[in-house]
Amino acid sequence: MGKVEGTFQATSWDDRTVAFSFTFELRDDECYVKAVSGLSAKRLRYKLVLYFPAEDRRVLLYDNFYCDEPHIHIGESNEKIPYAFQGVRKLLEDFANDVELATGLEIYEWVEKVERILLENHLYHPFL
Repeated sequence: MGKVEGTFQATSWDDRTVAFSFTFELRDDECYVKAVSGLSAKRLRYKLVLYFPAEDRRVLLYDNFYCDEPHIHIGESNEKIPYAFQGVRKLLEDFANDVELATGLEIYEWVEKVERILLENHLYHPFL
């Protein structure tokens, strides 16, 4: 099955390094077929994280990485806030919007690059 992952980094307004890492993977595991609804999401496992690497502090995490329903973690909390997955493009847009709300950082360019990487690796089709 296919897998892509990567990280982007920038300097925030207060001179701290901020990083956005992503992992998308197609899985045959039964739990990913059940846990995620929608044609574009079948067998798709994902994790999107915004964090401060120097402080090893997470700001925001969207994932379904451990056969869970799609959910969000805010900050270092382990509380799972349900997320209504409506496709990869919407997932990336929602994540970018929440990053901007939480930090003021605009990561839309990074999100567009991730979408292109997913298309190039056949892990996503915009019409599904």
